[in-house]
Amino acid sequence: MSDLTIVDELIDQFGRTWQELRDALTKTPAAEWRRANPGSADAVPGAETDYLIPARLAYHILCTTDMYATHMGYEEYKPHRKFTLDWERPVEALPEREEVFTFVNECEVQVKEWLLDLGDEGLMEEEEKYPWTGEFKLGRALYLLRHNQWHIAEINTLLRLRGLEPGEW
Repeated sequence: MSDLTIVDELIDQFGRTWQELRDALTKTPAAEWRRANPGSADAVPGAETDYLIPARLAYHILCTTDMYATHMGYEEYKPHRKFTLDWERPVEALPEREEVFTFVNECEVQVKEWLLDLGDEGLMEEEEKYPWTGEFKLGRALYLLRHNQWHIAEINTLLRLRGLEPGEW
């Protein structure tokens, strides 16, 4: 029987997604970082914001990670948040790709510390801060993992649509 714990497995799986995100960001050329696809809402004056822009998606992943990988509820968390820019608008205000790499590293450490602090027993505690993520804190961790994977896939889809190589799975 292995000495691995649920926390160890979660840290490993999150680590894989951070690497997938780094690879997708590396494969996103600077000219594509803030670009919407032709026909998207951002390309149409007066249309609602198209969130399918690599800079938006990457920043959204970071903002959400910072929020969920904490012991605080949303209202308590707001004054402590690292990422205060509105990820939806304006796209020019979002961080440059190179800066996002630093933020990814910080979020990776934050998630790891949060999971280690919870431990396997803490993961099985009732989820009271973000009940839509599941019944237990494990549900919140899995929700965040799914959330990040979804948006990493969107970045990779944008790369494919633009004829570029997507990040590694």
